[in-house]
Amino acid sequence: MKLSRKFIKNKKLIFVLCLTVILCIGVYCSSSLAKHNSVSSYPDEPIQTDAKNIISATLWTLPKKPEIIKEDTQPHFGLSAKSIWKDSPFVDLKTDMKKLHIDQKYYQYLYNYTYIPVATGKMKLNGDGKSYPYIQSIGAGCGSCETQYITMFIGNKSYTAQSTYGRISPRADGRGFYKADLTADSVSNVEDVLLSRFQWNGNGFSEVGIKTVKVKINAH
Repeated sequence: MKLSRKFIKNKKLIFVLCLTVILCIGVYCSSSLAKHNSVSSYPDEPIQTDAKNIISATLWTLPKKPEIIKEDTQPHFGLSAKSIWKDSPFVDLKTDMKKLHIDQKYYQYLYNYTYIPVATGKMKLNGDGKSYPYIQSIGAGCGSCETQYITMFIGNKSYTAQSTYGRISPRADGRGFYKADLTADSVSNVEDVLLSRFQWNGNGFSEVGIKTVKVKINAH
């Protein structure tokens, strides 16, 4: 009887020890995984140009639901593009394109999507060493116009990223880009910047990292 009780006691002790070891391994693995999934910074990340204004910043982490930017499909409207442009009588698309030195071959694309261009540029995007044009636009007839459409033209295909008052910036390796989404608080003079790092995946772009930065507006 004594032997049986001793055996049970030892069995419980072994069980507790095993459970402790398993928990320790789990904590270690979680910690290692967190370290593996985060990077403090990338040398080419665009927010570094405003480093003096930074209030706080998170590490780069993997997004829970990565955004995927695929090739653009044909536009679908509840109203026709012609009707939308008719309701925007003060917009002359061809003139706006000319002011921004945008090739008129993109006119039909912008017209069909009812995009008004506000900026343009060129950037290395897919790792082949070539620079490709991109056009940043707002929607014709938009209200506050916080949604920005950033269309990248690679060969005969186009890929559009959406951002909030944002922009895209080049990656040093030319294999993707950074996208910034901006949310400003005019009361506290603070701007939240959500940075996303995108990677060319052979048929579009995949979001491979995110980081949040708080920036002081109009800091001196």
